[in-house]
Amino acid sequence: MNSIIENLQFILMLMFGIVVIGGTLVAIYTLTIRRKQAPKPIDHRIPAPVRKIPDDTSVEGLLAYTKDWNGYRREEAIRRLDSLDGPGILSALIERLNDWVPEVRQVAKVVFFRRLESEDCTELVNALPDIYQLAERSRDHHQPVICAVENHLIRPECSAGLIAGLNNSNIRVARACYDLLLSKQVLPAQELLRVGFASSDWHIRRGSLECLNLLSEQEIRPVLSIALRDKFPPIRRIALRLLLERSPPVVEIAPFLFDRNTSIREITIRYLKECEFPVSQEYKELLQAPTARQQVIALWGVTKTHHAQAVEIVTTKLNSQFISVRREALECLAKLDEDKAHSHIIAAFFDVSPGITRIAMALAKKLSIRPRSAELDKTLKQSYSSETLQTCIELTPIMDKWEALEFFFLQIGDDTPNFQGSTVDKDSLLKKAVSTWSEKYHNLSLFAPYPKQRQALEAAIDRMPQQAKAFWQEWFEQLIASI
Repeated sequence: MNSIIENLQFILMLMFGIVVIGGTLVAIYTLTIRRKQAPKPIDHRIPAPVRKIPDDTSVEGLLAYTKDWNGYRREEAIRRLDSLDGPGILSALIERLNDWVPEVRQVAKVVFFRRLESEDCTELVNALPDIYQLAERSRDHHQPVICAVENHLIRPECSAGLIAGLNNSNIRVARACYDLLLSKQVLPAQELLRVGFASSDWHIRRGSLECLNLLSEQEIRPVLSIALRDKFPPIRRIALRLLLERSPPVVEIAPFLFDRNTSIREITIRYLKECEFPVSQEYKELLQAPTARQQVIALWGVTKTHHAQAVEIVTTKLNSQFISVRREALECLAKLDEDKAHSHIIAAFFDVSPGITRIAMALAKKLSIRPRSAELDKTLKQSYSSETLQTCIELTPIMDKWEALEFFFLQIGDDTPNFQGSTVDKDSLLKKAVSTWSEKYHNLSLFAPYPKQRQALEAAIDRMPQQAKAFWQEWFEQLIASI
């Protein structure tokens, strides 16, 4: 009996607990929902957004509204511009054709097509680049708009404005006009070629070559002769390839061995070699030409065709009076014989031309050339000046570090009286160089000198004057002790 009563009490307490917990959860949930649904207080100080554009807004004002942040105002501005005239309306419509709001785009498209028939051809020609740029936009399919504008401009009443657009000061407009004339073949092929080659823009001249497919073989040759003299290398290269497809005589092709452009010369060399033409001999004869450009081309050709005496020929031009010839000779020698180029690259570090020095530095890094202290010391003795010493110091970063330190010690111990500059300047340069060397190689634990290098360093210190010797010997002993 007692057990039954205890079970009933437990059940009642459990049910009471469930009811209490359930009621609490319901109260919490209801309170949360009510708070979320409670209306926010209205701040009457903030005015509601105005969607309507004032009735007396000018054309300039409406054009400004077409860029408004509010889509309703942009749409209304476009609708009201439909019945107005003024500069800038067409550009605003083209911009809204790619608006981020679909409704605004649709209204702009309707207004644009409605105005297209009455639009001034000149203004439409000026906007042609922006029209073509719509093809790169992905918010809508703009091809119907582009096609409608093209079909409108190629009509007889607008073709004159399209042709006049070729002389537009805006190069984008001129290119767009020629591309349209070319793709729709508004003019005969001969006329397109004449207009194209008369242009100062390389894009238009390049595009005019596409008309060659519309000409007969007899008409193509005169056009190619004009294109082969064009100042833009890609146009000459295309014309040369077209000429080679017609198997011309060797005499007609040989002059292109000396073209200013490298790729054109390479194409010519391949063709003439197949014809067993003595290409190397042609370049060798050009070495005696009076101009620097011709000699540079000759050196390039001798190297490119691997002339039997190429190394000897190139070496003779390393002392040319022309800077460009010396530079080309140095680069060609590095391609032909790296070992023989080593000493000439070291000598080029001290050329009077900064350009030659830069080329020599680049070649030294490319060929992993590391000047030796004896080489720099020998060169410095030949032109013993502060400028030459400064150049030598600038070369030490690409040297072995102990070789660089040996060079510094050799100069500190050299009391040659014919140094072209004050001794103070020399000592200052060397002390600063050693200080820079110490900062760069402050962690020397893994870079100890070999015994032979150490002997050379100690021998250099022994040749120093007594006062300098004491200082640098102590400095070097501390350096070695720290390793």
